[in-house]
Formats: sequence, C-alpha cells, structure tokens
Amino acid sequence: MDSSPPMSLRESLRQALLRREAKSSRRRLTVLPQSSVDFSSNDFLSLSTSPVFRDRFLDLIQQAPPLYPFASGGSRLLDGNSTYAEELENFIADFHSAPSGLLFNSGFDANVGVFSCIPQPGDLIVYDELVHASAREGMRLSRAGKRVPFSHSSPSSLDEVLQSHIAADPLIQTGSRNVFIAIESIYSMDGDVAPIQDFIRVVDRLLPRGNGYFIVDEAHATGVFGPRGAGVIQGLGVEKRMFIRVHTFGKALASHGAIVLCCPDTRDYLINYARSLIYTTAMGFPFLASIRAAYELLAEGETEQHQTKLQQLVAYFRDRLAELDAWDPAAFQVDHFPTSPIFSVRSRFPRQLAAACQQKGFVVRAIMAPTVPAGRERVRVCLHAGNTVEEIDGLVDTFKSCSSCYKPTCPGAESCQTLYEISDLVVAYAQQSEMISPPVNAPTPAPPTQIPTEQAPADASDSDNDGKINWKKKLAIEATECVFRGVHLSAPPFPFRQRWDVRARHEIGERKNRGRKRKRREYEEYDDEEYKYFDNEDFQRMYESIAATLATVAAAHTSAQPTKRRKKAMKKKKQGRVGNDVAGPGAAGSSA
Repeated sequence: MDSSPPMSLRESLRQALLRREAKSSRRRLTVLPQSSVDFSSNDFLSLSTSPVFRDRFLDLIQQAPPLYPFASGGSRLLDGNSTYAEELENFIADFHSAPSGLLFNSGFDANVGVFSCIPQPGDLIVYDELVHASAREGMRLSRAGKRVPFSHSSPSSLDEVLQSHIAADPLIQTGSRNVFIAIESIYSMDGDVAPIQDFIRVVDRLLPRGNGYFIVDEAHATGVFGPRGAGVIQGLGVEKRMFIRVHTFGKALASHGAIVLCCPDTRDYLINYARSLIYTTAMGFPFLASIRAAYELLAEGETEQHQTKLQQLVAYFRDRLAELDAWDPAAFQVDHFPTSPIFSVRSRFPRQLAAACQQKGFVVRAIMAPTVPAGRERVRVCLHAGNTVEEIDGLVDTFKSCSSCYKPTCPGAESCQTLYEISDLVVAYAQQSEMISPPVNAPTPAPPTQIPTEQAPADASDSDNDGKINWKKKLAIEATECVFRGVHLSAPPFPFRQRWDVRARHEIGERKNRGRKRKRREYEEYDDEEYKYFDNEDFQRMYESIAATLATVAAAHTSAQPTKRRKKAMKKKKQGRVGNDVAGPGAAGSSA
C-alpha cells in the first residue's frame, strides 16, 4: 500500500502546468508593444481607434443626466435593468429585422444561456464540428437527449446525420420532438462562410413539420458582412428562417457583450431560465453607451467605408500571397474564403513563423491544438480597415524571408539527425532506472560519434506489442519534443524540417459512460516524410539541453502512472514471457 503523503493542491496545480509545458501547450498572458502592427485582433473595422466612434461614445456619455449611475448595481432581474438597456435592445433588434432581443454580458454567456436551457428533454442537437467552445459548453449543460456533430460546413453530412436520427425517432418524424441545428455564419479560425442556404434546404426537406430550428452565431460577421454590417443572415435575406441569432459586440464593434435575437416568447423564456443571465451583474451604462455608439454608426452607414476599405485590403493581400515567388505548398498552405478578413496560413512550424513575424513588429498568433484540430495548426492573420498597403507588404516580405527556412531541401542535409533518433538517446538515459522518472544525477550518455542514417529504427512505435504503452519511450519522446520546441521558440528560424516516424498513442484516462468504461485516447499523427536538419553544433547544444531538463520533464509526468488494469495486463504479459522461457524454444505453442 502506498504510504506516501498526498500531493498538496499547489503542487498538483504546478504539476498540471508542467505537463502542459512539456507539451508546449501552456498558455500565458502577453502584452505586445504599442508600436506593433496589428494582424491578429478581431477589430476588423478598426473602430477601437476611430476618432468618429470615440466622439460618438463620449457624446452619449455626456448626454446622460449628472447623477445617472454608471454601474448597473445588480442583475437585470433585480436592480440592474434600465430603460436605456431595453431601448438599446429594441434598437438593435430593429436594425437586424428581428422581433426582439436580449442583451448578455458576453458572447460566451449568450451561447451558454441559449444552449443550456432552450433544448427540451429528449430533443436533438445537431452541430457543426467546429462550433465555438461556448456553444459546446452550453450543450454540455443542456437537457437535450442527443448531441451529434456533422462534418464542417457539409450539407451532405448534415443530411446523413439527420436522416439516421429521424429514422430512429418517431417523435421527430411526427414533429413532437425538436431538432436544433447549431452553426456559425463565419468561422473564426479559417474565416469561411457557412453554406446556410444549403443547410436550410436540407432541414426543410427532412423536417417538413417545422420542428427544425437554426441557432446561428454571427460573432465574426457582425459589422463586416451584410448590408451596413448587419451580418450574413440578413445579406442572404433568411433572417425569418433563423430561430435564434447571436450577435456579439467585442469584435468589429469595439465594445463588449452580445445580444440574442429571437421571438418575444423565447426572450421571456431566457429571462426565466438562462442562468448566465439571471445570476450575473448587468452591464453598466458606459458599456451600453459604447454598444449604442457602434450601432448608431452602423445604422447611419458611417461604417460602410470601413467595410469597403477592408475588402480592398483583403483582395490586395490575397493577390500578394499568390504572387509570392518563394511560396511553396510544402512549406505553407493558405486557407481563405474570398471576402473574409481572416486568413489561415498553415505551416509545419506555426510557432516559429509567428515568432519571426513578431520579431519584425507584426502581431500574428500561432493557433495550436486543441483550439484547432491536430494537424491543422496555423498562423491566423486578420486584416483590419486601419491596416495599410505598406504594412501588408511588410508582412508578406516576412513570410517570404521565412519560407526559405522551411524548404523541402536544405544544405544541412549531410548533418541530419532525426527527432526519433535523438529520442532513442534519451530512452537510453531513461532506462537507467526502473522508475518512470530517471534519477536526477544519472550519467548522461554520450552523443553518437557517427551521424545515423535517415532510415527509421525497426521499432517505430512507443507501444509494446500488445498495445500497452512503453512509458519510458513515451516520456523520452515528449521530453525531446519539449526541449526542441523551447529552443526553436527562443531562437531565430534557421533551415530545418522535422521527421516524425512514430504515431504516438497517448492514453489520457478512462471515464464512465452509461455504466461502461470507455478508454479515451488522444492520437497525434506525424508526417513520415519530414526531417529536421541542423549542423553538429546545433545538435550538441540541443542534446545537452535535453539531458539537462529530462529530470524536470519526467517529474511533470509522474501522474501518468499506468492504471491498475494496465498493471495487471503487464504482469500477465511478464508471467507469460517467464513461462515461455521455462518451456524452452522447442515446447508446443512457442513461436519459431
């Protein structure tokens, strides 16, 4: 029986952060210089720095009576409601051609409130696999009977999912059970526009009794798409077909909060059941005035020039990327919807590419898993009406200078050392101990005197033959990856490519689901054709870093001990090997 003292809460939190550090997934708050060029934020219309917007906002503040309270003082159901807030809701609803609207403190609160309480017990939610985390959180809290994803922006996938569940549920067929379709009009990571009209045709055909309800998030479309920035739905003229529309104010409108556009009955239901509205302090007067200022500019057409300027910059940036002579699909891939201000620059090394751009004064962000699916990591570029042609040229030139660092070939090929081969050295270090964590003072194995060949080792897996994880090899690979990523993030880019010739299967736990234990696994797929090149000096420096930090990284993984079930299987396997050794090679049942 383990008599070791329990880990303190603070130590547990620290170990969790170290595990994220080891996987290069730890998040940090950063403040960039004011002189940096913004290619990252969602301030698409550049209203946050607009003198016109600022003047309108200050005018609204000054129009308030001298003793008008700035703070709401409570939730809207208690003391936080005001005539100003209700008039603002009506004004925004009229602008979007909606019957009514209800303000929330954020888009996250709005989605959580809608999805957690609107679907009734037994209802079906069908959602795009790339919907925002706030919608997923609301679904998790909902009473819906089933929550089923369909392939991103795929009408055929929606058709298939709906047909299978309609056929299995007579209540849906008769219209007694509701089906909610959750989508976004513009998706934040790729900037693509959903095929909303195709979705409507699928739902109308399969649910002719009218029990199919669309809930659409227009967060990234507000102010940018549609007439006077009213959104994609109004641009298509299908606002009456939407059950709920969510518009947010924290992106193109340079404000804060969100509104749920719906019918009066739905609004009243949310007031009574949406916990993210009921149990929070309402927005104060300055927030409401900021939202009012932005919508007045939209309604008056003052922002249309910003929309036009933004589309001109989008076209220019797209043309510059197409003209880039050094552009190589093996190094970069650009995903872009023709009119979207969001560009997705997919690269094998998004962190390094983003760091190189930031060193040049251009703010872009690397978007990594799990924010995006594994294998689709990218650098996200957002254009704004306030950007200039010269700034775009500078960003493209930075991409061009970095593209030579990620060519399929490079002069350093003769001094190649694959990541897996370096991991083997760390495996040897880890195997000096029977414990998962190697001893801190264990001697460091010397680097190889000869450069290994480019062929993968015979055992290109981190699992044993029976599928059980080789924890030492898993630890070594993760430790090596951690050090490599850390070195690259702190150093300027240099010619290299990366080879992963293993597919690591990380078992991250077990959970109970309806009385059955289901193993949850995380799969990391690696490219079999990529190599990492660097000279011998670089290799020596990185290897020393690996040896120096291995013990620290190992300590971060001590909580990843094998489960009782796995220990039992490993014990049986060991006993089987002993039995075979005793029986001898000539015994019946032994392998040749």
